[in-house]
Amino acid sequence: MIGSTPSTPRLLLTSRQAAEALAMSERTLWTLAKLGQIPRVLFGTGKRPAVRFHVADLECWIESQKERN
Repeated sequence: MIGSTPSTPRLLLTSRQAAEALAMSERTLWTLAKLGQIPRVLFGTGKRPAVRFHVADLECWIESQKERN
């Protein structure tokens, strides 16, 4: 298209973006992350490091949740 540039896909999502992508509440996402069921990426220094969720980890979690018949 004229005047547009391709956007780079995001690899890391905020909790809001990840919850939206998974069609769940942020509270549910945080609970699953705290239980270690959904991996999270921590970076930064200080008392509250930034938390992000890797798209590939979310996709793996979805696959692990599928019912097998």
